[in-house]
Amino acid sequence: VGSEIQYPLSVVIVGGIISSTVLTLLVLPVGYYLLYGREGK
Repeated sequence: VGSEIQYPLSVVIVGGIISSTVLTLLVLPVGYYLLYGREGK
């Protein structure tokens, strides 16, 4: 009882954790480099 509610909620939570990890590890360093990485050269 209740598993039909818990499964979609867990999919959303796991998807949010994965997407935030990808954002933190890939998108933010690339964006920082594009904005500030070229100024030192």
